[in-house]
Amino acid sequence: MHIRPSLLPRSGAHQARCASTSSVSYPFPSHAHPTPHQIFHLSPGATQSQIKARYYELVRIHHPDSPFGRDLPPNVRHSRFQSITAAYDVLRGKKTASGAPMDIYRAELERRRRARAAYEASRRPMSSQPQEWTATADDRWKDRIILFVGILALGAGLGPVLVWPSV
Repeated sequence: MHIRPSLLPRSGAHQARCASTSSVSYPFPSHAHPTPHQIFHLSPGATQSQIKARYYELVRIHHPDSPFGRDLPPNVRHSRFQSITAAYDVLRGKKTASGAPMDIYRAELERRRRARAAYEASRRPMSSQPQEWTATADDRWKDRIILFVGILALGAGLGPVLVWPSV
């Protein structure tokens, strides 16, 4: 009978090695009230895909049934997992930092106010900012052509009156 190696029980040394390498990469903060960014070991400018990827890594490491946390008491494992889940909800914007669910209507109103302010700012006349027009050497030929075409049009309009006077 052939037994697959993946079905064999792992030795304690293997579990300890896995626990030490994985838990060291993202250890749970040791102080009493860590922020969601401290729990996730991410900067405040992290993208949603980075937050989601880190969430999966932290759940794999700190889940109460994970082999990496077998040396911790069950209540500590559960509280850590709940803290990670709550921090994930805050970082995704589903809840506020106090733990209360976000008011989706208020959030939508704020988003619309910001969008309206950005639209109005883009539509403001530029006269509030003084601009000085300067012509470079590359633009002067355009001015000369426009002047020449204007004089030519004036001559074409007044030419018949000057050449063929009316009787």
